[in-house]
Amino acid sequence: MTILLTAGLVLARVLGLIMSMPVFGSRSIPNLAKAGLTLLLTALLTPVVPQTEATLGLGLLLVSMTSELMLGVLMGGALSLVFASMAIMSGIVSTQIGQAASMQFNPTMSFTSTPVGNLAMFLALSIFLGSNSHLVVLEILAESFHAVPVDHVINPINGTKLWLELGSGIFLIALKMSIPMIFLVLLINSFLAILSKIAQTMNMFFSVGFIVSIYLGLILFSFVLPNTLAYNHEVMNEAIMELPKLFDLVGGDGG
Repeated sequence: MTILLTAGLVLARVLGLIMSMPVFGSRSIPNLAKAGLTLLLTALLTPVVPQTEATLGLGLLLVSMTSELMLGVLMGGALSLVFASMAIMSGIVSTQIGQAASMQFNPTMSFTSTPVGNLAMFLALSIFLGSNSHLVVLEILAESFHAVPVDHVINPINGTKLWLELGSGIFLIALKMSIPMIFLVLLINSFLAILSKIAQTMNMFFSVGFIVSIYLGLILFSFVLPNTLAYNHEVMNEAIMELPKLFDLVGGDGG
């Protein structure tokens, strides 16, 4: 009975992480695959984590499972916040280079983006998988059961402090990644403003500026994209290293 109770609580924490973390929480991943991965991780972790000794009634069991689920969501959601900076960056860049009209809804990530933004997000997720960052997250998940054993999650709401800490820098990160494109468009508009004074009969901003912004913007974007992805990966690694802070927060030591 003890191992079944432990398995149920482990299942809730693993499910919360799988639902909310990048890649695995995507709508493009079939629910059956998510369920299979959740059950596999639960089966692997249950025999090696500290077993619960508590005798829980139905009400307390539901409360404990909800707390475990919230801890998993907090872990995975903290990483998804980092990818939100890529979405903001792609929106800024697309607007600057005149691709705002090509916005389309991305059902796998549940946000609206342009082809340029979808490309940047796809490459960022590919780097996340290719660098084995997802395996590091799963390792931290396993360690979490020793740092905060099942049925020892006291205050999961307190874990939102980490979200606030990470989320407060999202826009600044996106702005840093967008600065080259913003500076390019500023130079183009300044140059066209000078030309419009020389040839006042021509509407430079619409006849020339739009085309120049698109072509030069795409060329510059292709050059800065590797550095942008490297910076995003660095921020992601820093966010992963911050995840253990959650264990103190939800375990009651973060007040």
